[in-house]
Amino acid sequence: MSKTLNLRILRIGESLYAGEANRISLKSGTGMVTILPDHTPLITSVEPCTIHVTSSNGSEHRFTADGGVLEVAHNTCTVLL
Repeated sequence: MSKTLNLRILRIGESLYAGEANRISLKSGTGMVTILPDHTPLITSVEPCTIHVTSSNGSEHRFTADGGVLEVAHNTCTVLL
């Protein structure tokens, strides 16, 4: 079994995604970033973009972001929109 990230994508008052993921790609304040399992801890802004998520079962998900914050630590990734 491959290693995964625990991913939460949250917007005020709602949870858009909560579960295991193999990767997440989005536009940060410094450019495009892809988060994989065992990523270095990171806190960065999220720029307006489409967030691409590959879940642990291989399905693809897309979310629209108008901006926000990304935090990654200990195979947990949280996106606040």
